[in-house]
Amino acid sequence: MSCTTADTEIHQGATAPYTLRYTVTTDNAAFDLTTVSAAEFSVKRQAGGDAETWSASISAATTTSIVLTHTFATGEVDDVELLIIQPHLTIPAGELIAEPKNLQVKALFT
Repeated sequence: MSCTTADTEIHQGATAPYTLRYTVTTDNAAFDLTTVSAAEFSVKRQAGGDAETWSASISAATTTSIVLTHTFATGEVDDVELLIIQPHLTIPAGELIAEPKNLQVKALFT
């Protein structure tokens, strides 16, 4: 499965209504992405530590692509850093783990 994200950067301290949109695509006919019943993001910080789980809603889905959206909550992107974001998709047969992508948290201009 391949992944793309229109969002590769977010500003430090972002909260709702700011979102992360992430598209997962497949050319493997064995995976019908309309069967995804839930999704979440595993998030690893460049500084280390345990992975965090961020919620994801399904914004759109076809048999070959699915768009996931996460609305930023207070405290998620408070530090200027690189985050590694990896979608986990729940399907009838179990779980699909998609390719990770980077998200850079940038400082705000003052």
